Amino acid sequence: KTEDEYVDFFLSGLRGRLLKNPRLYRSYGPYWPEIKKLLLERGYGNFGRLVDRDVRKIYRYDRPALTLIAATLYSQERFDNGQIYSAWHLLPVPEEVDDQDYEFESYDLEVEALAQAGDKT
Repeated sequence: KTEDEYVDFFLSGLRGRLLKNPRLYRSYGPYWPEIKKLLLERGYGNFGRLVDRDVRKIYRYDRPALTLIAATLYSQERFDNGQIYSAWHLLPVPEEVDDQDYEFESYDLEVEALAQAGDKT
């Protein structure tokens, strides 16, 4: 597969998993805004249209495939630590900026609404 085909294949599969269990988006933490943008670019608007641009600028790579690999590794670590559904993430901060990690809440209002709607069915 080409890199672009890999990205399409990955996003198609991720879309299916997220439609079944929307709260899985939390496991991608700061990578979620870029993933959501990639989903939107490929016509998968199921998860809303609002994207946190500030976080997206930091947690993305020049090539979508690299972002998806990093996001998958991050998500797998969350799974391994039993934090797959936790919205709270401790993100590293350069020592020259601060000596403590940054506490980040992965909260996407549109996806949370989708998850709550699924809870009612």
